[in-house]
Amino acid sequence: MTTTSSASLTRMNILSSSSPLQHNVHQSLSFLGTFGSHAPFVRHTAASAFPLLLAAASDSSSSDFSSSSSDDKLEDYINSIIDDSSNNNNNANSTATTTSIGNKGMPESTSSETAGTAAAAAAAFPQTQQQTPKTKIMDNIKLLVDSPRPRAVLFMSIAMALHFGGYEFVRSGMLALFTSKDVGFSHSGAIPLAMSCASPASFVLLMGYGRILQKRGPKVALRRTTLFSLLVFAVTSLVLKLATGFHLATQIIVALAFVYTNSYAHLLYTQHWSFLSSVMTPDEGSIWFASIAGISSIVCTMTGTMVKPLVNSVGLLGIIFLNSLFLLVSLFLADRAYQLSETHGFDPTKTSKQKPKPKPTTSDNNNKQDKSTTSLLWKAKDLFQRVPTLGALFGEVLSFQSLSVILNIAMVTQLKISVPSDADRAAWTGRFFALVSGVSGLLQFVVMPLFMKRIEPQVVWRIMPIIPLMCSLFQSFQGSNPALSILALSFFAAKTMDYSVRGVCNEMVYQPLDFDSRYLGKEIIGVFGSRFGKSGVSVILSCLSYVFPNFGIYHLSKLSVVASLSWLSSTWWLSRLVPKKAEAQAAFLEQRSDNQESKDKEKEE
Repeated sequence: MTTTSSASLTRMNILSSSSPLQHNVHQSLSFLGTFGSHAPFVRHTAASAFPLLLAAASDSSSSDFSSSSSDDKLEDYINSIIDDSSNNNNNANSTATTTSIGNKGMPESTSSETAGTAAAAAAAFPQTQQQTPKTKIMDNIKLLVDSPRPRAVLFMSIAMALHFGGYEFVRSGMLALFTSKDVGFSHSGAIPLAMSCASPASFVLLMGYGRILQKRGPKVALRRTTLFSLLVFAVTSLVLKLATGFHLATQIIVALAFVYTNSYAHLLYTQHWSFLSSVMTPDEGSIWFASIAGISSIVCTMTGTMVKPLVNSVGLLGIIFLNSLFLLVSLFLADRAYQLSETHGFDPTKTSKQKPKPKPTTSDNNNKQDKSTTSLLWKAKDLFQRVPTLGALFGEVLSFQSLSVILNIAMVTQLKISVPSDADRAAWTGRFFALVSGVSGLLQFVVMPLFMKRIEPQVVWRIMPIIPLMCSLFQSFQGSNPALSILALSFFAAKTMDYSVRGVCNEMVYQPLDFDSRYLGKEIIGVFGSRFGKSGVSVILSCLSYVFPNFGIYHLSKLSVVASLSWLSSTWWLSRLVPKKAEAQAAFLEQRSDNQESKDKEKEE
């Protein structure tokens, strides 16, 4: 190092006359330097933050860096501390260069930033005036926005949040239409029967997704499924508007749209999460996943509280059409996230290329569709046999969705009795899910980041079902006609736990798994497994309601206790297969290294 002697002298001068705060600054810079190959970003950040720290220290003591003529000393000082610490850590950290998001450390490839590091640090260090806190914040935001991988994560997070926000509109609107006396169905067994149809609908969607994923990759699969969904709801709202007065036609359209509403949400958001869990490491996931989910909760809270005024102004069909607009913006943002990943080399698309296949004959073309479906089913079967964690996740999804359906039907049944107006019922549903999203967001931003840092995922899985179980037990002792507030409390506890804790832990389980597990396996579990759990229970409840006319909320409350115990047992089974955070991080990095080697070999070939 050419500046070692001058920098060392400068360091001796400052340490001999520094305040305790300045000494802490020196120690902080030494700690930053241990990131080794991250030094370009660290220098930039240190040079930006150092003047502010010294300004705080200058109130109690003077410093060699208090004047504007000591800029060269400052730069040498920062570089020497970081270089010394970096050199001590280089042998243990010779992997790909990374940067961090904000202060929490999201690794990012920075090979293009290596050149001109000293110039960037000097440019970030003002010559004549110190940075204000506002300027420093804006600089950090600019640094974040200029980094491609954090930008891709941000775009995909907003895309997912908009999807959930629009889902609040269409869920409230379609539920009100489906239970309406004018255009919907009044029988108590109609909702369970409609939910039972969600499973075959999800299977059809899953088959279509699987074919697109195999042929065109995850980017095109997400684009086409989002486009199809927004067209479904746009056409539904327009056709229902034109079909006013045709009761049978409107009932058929409402029933089909209601089934699709209960099928498409998982299809889209699991693809959003697949991208996020592929481009972020498990360590990053334990820090950022809760906040990413919190963004969705905030948007859902906002859209949920907007349902009532929007229904009064644009009607139920208007809020269903708004969902299509939200999905359109979500489509562009998700596309942009994939474009960034392709441009900057962190594309989650499977890297290993398949061997070239012989040209298909005429007979092969005639059976192409059947073979494609069979191939996908056999691939899914082999995948679940190879990765036992997927089977445990499938069982957990079935048990939780069974509980969710029972609590949901009990609440909706009582809601229909207590709130007969369609508009008021939609507004009540919107406020309910807005409250769920608001509380979930609070947990995701405040509690979960601290919680996940200190507790292993296995422990979280085991304690997760306890609160919903207690609420179900309380509900079961309320007699034959529980109040709507009691039923809503049980469903609120289950959904809040789902949004704030269960969703985050789910994504952490998928991160160390391979590409097929994260994309195909996750969709099978999230789309088909989730809908199959709802459909299976819905069929049973629908049959019970037709066979036993007195079957009602009292019996649903008893069944909710059984479903809660089933969920508790499935989470314990899953927790035995979930790796610890350190093990997950090591497996993820090893997989990333293997994928990079595969890419390098393919380029050489």
